[in-house]
Amino acid sequence: YTWLKVTLHGDDNRIPANYMTLTSDAICSYGDHMVAGDSLLIQQLHEGIYDAVAGVTYIEIATAYSTDKAHVPESAEYKVQNVVVTSRQKVMVDATRIEVTVDADS
Repeated sequence: YTWLKVTLHGDDNRIPANYMTLTSDAICSYGDHMVAGDSLLIQQLHEGIYDAVAGVTYIEIATAYSTDKAHVPESAEYKVQNVVVTSRQKVMVDATRIEVTVDADS
């Protein structure tokens, strides 16, 4: 199970009000195509987010993961790193485990 914290940087006037849904949908769409043995490479999520959310100039993604669905990661568990799995594991991405915020460019 994978949790993601996504920070979108960009023009506050151009980023749409539904940026959270657009971002989560882009990530979940990517996750829907993952099969056992596919690692989650965070840089591969960027293109879908840039395509879905106008006004974004930079994206930060931190991940946390566990084999326990009931686990709730603490802030210190989130790292800017890929989620690497074995050939018998599958990365589980779900909108309920994606947090999206905006940090407006100055």
